[in-house]
Amino acid sequence: MLTDAFWGNLYFSDDYGKNWNWKNPPLNPVFADINTAPNGDLIAIGSYGIIKSDRNGLNWSNLVNTDLGASVFVSKKGVILWY
Repeated sequence: MLTDAFWGNLYFSDDYGKNWNWKNPPLNPVFADINTAPNGDLIAIGSYGIIKSDRNGLNWSNLVNTDLGASVFVSKKGVILWY
């Protein structure tokens, strides 16, 4: 069990932190890490493997089913690395 994992509670602010809105992916995963791709998409690793979303976190999809990883990194060229 990852001690730094969090259970699907994502919040977003589009006004520099003045107001916050709750936005959970429909999969309701346990997240271990989340990062941003060069195009602004969100890449996360968690209980459903590696999932991605558009930059607003509205549409999530599963990229790869994996064991629960600890961290995900996205290079400037869009290469996704995880462990």
